[in-house]
Amino acid sequence: GIEGDHIRGERLSKTEIQWNVDPGFDPCLNSLIYKCLPLADARDSIVRFIEAIEWDHRRGRVARAVASTMNAFVEEDWMLAVMELETMLNANSLTVAEVYARTRLLQNALSLLADIAAAIDQQELVGGEILSLMDEKRSSNVDPHVIGLLDRLLEKAVVPYLRSLDAWVFYGQVDDVSLDFMIWDTENELMSAAIQQQIIPQDDLDEFDSIGDSFDRRYRLIGDLCPTFLRPVAQDILKCGKYLHIVDQCGVERKEKDGGSDKHLTWKSTGGASALVKVIEVARIAASVALVDILLKRYDLLALFRSVRRFLLVGQCDWLMIFMQVADDLLAKDAD
Repeated sequence: GIEGDHIRGERLSKTEIQWNVDPGFDPCLNSLIYKCLPLADARDSIVRFIEAIEWDHRRGRVARAVASTMNAFVEEDWMLAVMELETMLNANSLTVAEVYARTRLLQNALSLLADIAAAIDQQELVGGEILSLMDEKRSSNVDPHVIGLLDRLLEKAVVPYLRSLDAWVFYGQVDDVSLDFMIWDTENELMSAAIQQQIIPQDDLDEFDSIGDSFDRRYRLIGDLCPTFLRPVAQDILKCGKYLHIVDQCGVERKEKDGGSDKHLTWKSTGGASALVKVIEVARIAASVALVDILLKRYDLLALFRSVRRFLLVGQCDWLMIFMQVADDLLAKDAD
């Protein structure tokens, strides 16, 4: 960020810097210098993003985790590269061509982080939206170095999201103070106010809702806040927490096998998205079994069904007499 005698930067806007290089330089040297300058642009964008997110708690825990990881990258990888270049400079063996060659991979990495930071900042992405952005970028890249960086970023960014997912799929509780998570509780003041202010479009609220889940409209699934790698099990996640919430409302103490254990989802230990999906599917089945077990044993649901069949669906009666009573008016009409 320190200007030199021959290279000066003029900030044209919050996100744009115009670099001016001494026109007296050799054209080949100028060309190499301009190839190195995007590195400075990218670092400037990342630092501004980190500073903005650090003090704005409205952006959520996932955004702060991303900013923290980017800050670690700048302080470690970036500073290591700077120290190597300074060592070469002090040994009088550093050239512009050497700077470009040694920072090319670093420039790609910083440009990627700057693009992610710009997307989060300009589109005001939060929670699952940020995770979807990084997952999509990872899927569209083939560079091993870039994929490794995205894995590192995603592994840190997903941690606060998984804490909320833990609370929901294992305990049926919505633990989300920054509106990052895909499940919203309409009885929560903050979430209810966000829905009323149409912060989340109504179409998005109903994206995953189905008629079959209308028995409980308290909990809503926010489509945009569901990361792309969890979309195949979005309904399982919604149902899992709902089932456990009903179990808790019945006053039943759940055992470990019912999902009420001290398990914690971690991105690294589960092996990524595919293993995480399997864990969620198992948790949903466990929650379903727990709910059905309560309905059958504590509330004797089968006996209730038998009563309904017996008294409301005419399971025990004189069918002919019932038919004659119901069809009396029709049978009384003239056959013609």
